[in-house]
Amino acid sequence: MIMKFSEKAKKELAMRDDVMRALIKHLEPDEYHIKDPFEALVDIIIGQQISEKAKAAIMKRFKKTFNPITKDTFKTVDIEQMKATGLSKMKAQTIKRLANSNIDFDALKTMDHETIEQTLLSVKGIGPWSLDMFKFVALNDPDVLSLKDIAIVNALKKLYGVQKEDMPAFIQRFSPYGSTAAAYLWRSLDVDDETLKSILKDVNP
Repeated sequence: MIMKFSEKAKKELAMRDDVMRALIKHLEPDEYHIKDPFEALVDIIIGQQISEKAKAAIMKRFKKTFNPITKDTFKTVDIEQMKATGLSKMKAQTIKRLANSNIDFDALKTMDHETIEQTLLSVKGIGPWSLDMFKFVALNDPDVLSLKDIAIVNALKKLYGVQKEDMPAFIQRFSPYGSTAAAYLWRSLDVDDETLKSILKDVNP
């Protein structure tokens, strides 16, 4: 998965925010992109409400069992086959709904955001978080900072000491580079407390 974070975005975020400056100086974010929209949605559905580690394990079994991950493949796969990889019944049903829908997944790349939202949210099992992740992972939207994502919420609490009701201000603070900010916030959760303390030692001394 590849999503490049521009030097311009990093520079702007570093200038605006001391915490971002420290994270950008010391950490390298993971890069995200899944080119095929249907595969991206499958990846996102599998990741709903579970850890990245758990998702990776299921996705590995999923790719080994079902290849390629396309709409046509899952038209003929039954729910029990998907559950055998560790997927919940509800998530398997959502993937089946997508596969049996009349959505032109390639066309999603060129639709305006309102049409994309209407199209995907019409599918049971696809909610606002999944929509935000689709914009980030499949469309390379540069400005997605999702407060529906528990990891983003946890990172903002840990780094800034704020509660959720105060977090919408960060969407404006980091715009139009929300996706780059999100990548660094996610990455900050991967380091231990001592390392993070060292990274942030010059922030608000």
